[in-house]
Amino acid sequence: MKKFELIRDIFSIVMRCGFNDDKQDAISEYTKDKLTNTVYVKKIVLADSVTNVDSIAVTAMESDFSDACDSDLRIAFNDKNIGKRIILYANEVEYSVLVIIYEYLRRMFGANKDEFAYNYVMNAWDILESEGKTVNLPNKELMYILTKFKETFVDK
Repeated sequence: MKKFELIRDIFSIVMRCGFNDDKQDAISEYTKDKLTNTVYVKKIVLADSVTNVDSIAVTAMESDFSDACDSDLRIAFNDKNIGKRIILYANEVEYSVLVIIYEYLRRMFGANKDEFAYNYVMNAWDILESEGKTVNLPNKELMYILTKFKETFVDK
């Protein structure tokens, strides 16, 4: 598989399985007139210790992501050497790392849409339960849904 095909496949997984978020454009903090352009994000949190990948995200200016494309795919790494989070566009990431990320996502989300949904919810549950992790939930309802999902499908 060529690099651009890997990026497209990773992009597709993020668009299908990523959770939606919106935030003020980071650049508005630095502009004189404090512009407030909202940026919409679809994101998957990985916290993968093999590649040090923290998350994968697609950003767009439109809330329906109609203006998003695979060149908007960004990968955040936790760089332990400098103690900071580094965000790179997917085309800046080495091919071998993209392969590892792609395989990880395929294992995590399965092959079809139902497997993707099930595995993503289970991954979110694992992140919430894991020690030393804090997750900022947008509301209490998400935790309720995750609890009911786990009770229904996992704890049978």
